[in-house]
Amino acid sequence: MKARVMFLVMLATTAVLRAGDNETRVYQVQLVRGTNNERPEDPKWKPAAAKVSDRLSPFRWKHYWEVDQQVVQVSNRKSARTTLPADRAVEVQLISPGVSEIRLYRKGELVRKSRQPAQAKVTIMGGDREQDRTQSWFVVVRNTQAK
Repeated sequence: MKARVMFLVMLATTAVLRAGDNETRVYQVQLVRGTNNERPEDPKWKPAAAKVSDRLSPFRWKHYWEVDQQVVQVSNRKSARTTLPADRAVEVQLISPGVSEIRLYRKGELVRKSRQPAQAKVTIMGGDREQDRTQSWFVVVRNTQAK
């Protein structure tokens, strides 16, 4: 009897682990510029969505411009990378069931790394623009499947 119970427990554990191995998530990655300028530096930029601007509102900028937007699909234990303008790249990895890691690169070098629950809705990373403290940049990574 004990052997049967033990076998059923091992079978259930294996099924749960296999289900986690097949996990795929979709992330939206945005490069956003924060500034006090009323007009974007580039005419292709558009105002950041209201939800994004609201999340960034604690920072000192009056205006937030969406520079670029990409979609990244990530499978369990694999990483997916997307390239953004201004020599930036973002890599997202599901490192274990329930945990994701986001890495931000600038000019090919890792500048920031963040781990969070895979269900986290939004992760924001950023910094000042090189040699120009009148603007900041932000990378907003949104888990499109989080509620």
